[in-house]
Amino acid sequence: MARKAQIIPPRSDLKRKAVNQTKGVDLTLPPQLVAKLEAVVHRSRDKFVVDITKRLTTIRQACDSVEQNGMTMAEFTREARAESLEIKGAGGTIGYQLISEIGHLMEVFLREKTALSAVQMQVFRLAVDAIFVVLAQRITDDGATLEQQVVESLSVAVRKYR
Repeated sequence: MARKAQIIPPRSDLKRKAVNQTKGVDLTLPPQLVAKLEAVVHRSRDKFVVDITKRLTTIRQACDSVEQNGMTMAEFTREARAESLEIKGAGGTIGYQLISEIGHLMEVFLREKTALSAVQMQVFRLAVDAIFVVLAQRITDDGATLEQQVVESLSVAVRKYR
């Protein structure tokens, strides 16, 4: 039988440190530390780009394998969904917000799917190609008007063919 949870009140000295600005721990980062952290992220950007490119290549090879009956559709959707989640998470970290947005659309498109029709596969391939273009052109942040239109068009296609 499970015991009832016991609530332990915080010690007064910890409470005072947490609330008191003069004796508490300062959680703001000094500008020098922020600059160092940004430098580390920028140096790591190339590694992230290489990683995303490998993931996109894996997805393309899986698409080809499905079309040539080398991989089942269930295996493909499972692998592609996992890779899409990784791409979605990595894009914003390195300043490629468009990659995160397109990765999110890919993940939403594949959510709860075990099979894709030929048209759905083409929509998915377009999303993969769009990320390759973003990487090749080094389009950071949200991109310009054209890039936003591409993402909006992909979003419409995902809603329509999902």
